[in-house]
Amino acid sequence: MQVAKETETYSVFHASSSCAGAYGTGTGLSIFRSFDESPVHYRGEQTHIAILEWMEKTSVPTLIEFSEDYIEPIFGKGRAALILFTNDRDAAYN
Repeated sequence: MQVAKETETYSVFHASSSCAGAYGTGTGLSIFRSFDESPVHYRGEQTHIAILEWMEKTSVPTLIEFSEDYIEPIFGKGRAALILFTNDRDAAYN
């Protein structure tokens, strides 16, 4: 509940254990994302600080087309990043 109070980035829902079983996990915390692998299940320390750090780490896609939306999550948070400058929008990695 402390995590839900401290973040505005996510919508937080409480679901029954039958919901957890439908997604191949036991009871716990999962994030459903519209990119990369989803859902992502939390397996770490059960403290609100550890959970918030995990949520922040999983909030950025692995591969992005860089825009202003990603300045803060990558550079403001000091995350490692590899930047590829290209004009080839049709390449397989896009």
